[in-house]
Amino acid sequence: MADVSDEAREEQRLASLYKMNILDTVPEEAYQDLVKLAASICGTPISAITLLDRHRQWFKAIIGLDAQETSRDVAFCRHTILSDELLQITDSHLDERFDGNPLAHGELNLRFYAGAPLILSDGARLGALCVLDTKARELTLEQKNALEILARQVVSQIELGHKYRQLEESQKRNQEQKILLDAVADNFPGALYRCILNGEGQLEMKYLSEGSNRLFPPSSQIALKKRILSKELIHPLDFPSFERAIQSSVKNLSVFKWEGRLVGGSNFSKWVRVVSTPRFIDDVLTWDGVFFDVDYEKNLESLVQKEKEISVQAMKAAAFGKLANGLAHEINNPLAIIKGICFVVERKTKKPDFNLAELNRMLSTVAENVDRITKIMSSLQGLAVSGQRQPLEITTLGNILETAEVMVTDDLKRASIELEIDADKSITLRCRSTSISRAIANLLLNSCEALTGSEKPWIKIHAREKSGILTITVTDSGFGIKLEDRPFVMDPFYTTKDVGEGNGLGLAVSRAVLEDHEGGIELDITHKHTTFVITLPTLINTKVRLE
Repeated sequence: MADVSDEAREEQRLASLYKMNILDTVPEEAYQDLVKLAASICGTPISAITLLDRHRQWFKAIIGLDAQETSRDVAFCRHTILSDELLQITDSHLDERFDGNPLAHGELNLRFYAGAPLILSDGARLGALCVLDTKARELTLEQKNALEILARQVVSQIELGHKYRQLEESQKRNQEQKILLDAVADNFPGALYRCILNGEGQLEMKYLSEGSNRLFPPSSQIALKKRILSKELIHPLDFPSFERAIQSSVKNLSVFKWEGRLVGGSNFSKWVRVVSTPRFIDDVLTWDGVFFDVDYEKNLESLVQKEKEISVQAMKAAAFGKLANGLAHEINNPLAIIKGICFVVERKTKKPDFNLAELNRMLSTVAENVDRITKIMSSLQGLAVSGQRQPLEITTLGNILETAEVMVTDDLKRASIELEIDADKSITLRCRSTSISRAIANLLLNSCEALTGSEKPWIKIHAREKSGILTITVTDSGFGIKLEDRPFVMDPFYTTKDVGEGNGLGLAVSRAVLEDHEGGIELDITHKHTTFVITLPTLINTKVRLE
């Protein structure tokens, strides 16, 4: 059972004791001097500074006895910590509290005891400064007062030592943190910095980590440490963006973000990305942030862009060659027919008995092949117009679909096809509306031709917008495109129709139009029926080239 009635209070006392971190510490001269002084003033052979742990009494300093601790059960001082007052026991042999106590009745024969409690600032009693004797006796008033004064000195020494250890630990942690931060700053893949807006309205560098030596070698003459960040240090092409970014940060106290080139002597130039947070320190606007070296990243971007341009040109050249080959094939066939008929006509008209009806049939064949060439050239013109910069206009999906439907009305009726449209027609786009209508109409025409003669043919258009992207799905009642034809359906002049029934330019024209609008078209091979999916940016996400 605890020596005090309130167990919770005892736990608080122990917590205060442990907080001082003094138990089991090495002997200290300051404490030893105080017990010597107490023994001298009180005229006793024994004096000690005791600290009462949960189950033991430990001596921080002691003279007159060769001991470091005792059991708390036999400690005289366990009675002292029950009160803030000095406790004096003139003769333990006459005090029933010490009946059977081995310290009082054993070999040591401790009969006299006087102890002043050690009371911390928070009121916790840690132990006592005590004096003991093997003879019964009594302290004078002056000796009691002196013992209490010395006890307060012991407490002051304990609390001062605790604060000193706290300060030492804090300094150690600060030093460790400084070493860590210096290591992080020195090895950071960039440079940490602090910059202020000085009294003259100039940006002045106050700190730059060692990482700056990797970013800006001395030969570059970009010595930013404790230097005014002037216009001469920033590439002329990048200075306007720097100026806008810093003015915005000053005005709105917003994060400063900038990417550009710093320049120096010997034609030195370095791409950097700068991010910093502004705040006021002693009424001075200060930015703490970081420089990142993005030189490699920017050079890589430039290289990738050049390679992309080369690739695009190569793709254009390949597409042009493919287009030229297809065009030659598609036009040479009807031209060969026309040439052959001309040869026959020329030979037969030299005979007096040539047949006029036969001549008319030949001329009709010539006209059909001329019409075929005309259609091919018209489709080619549509493909060319898709790449031209016709004026953009703001329109609705409803207008586009309505125009596309009008373009194929006769074809739908001829094939008895039912057209079903499920779309939010209020969706707004900024586009070349006639071109988009023609692209959709080309899909509908392909469906009309493919479904001619089928039973109960239908075409369904479904359109929805999500996150600024419009998706238009065109599905017909056909059962898809053959596996071997799928890779080529978008190629110019590729057709699965019989000779003379199609030129293979419809989907190529549609794809060119849609890609010109930063959209696209794909064959959905997962659908049971023939399905093409068109994507286009809506007005809130328009990226159409405006030049």
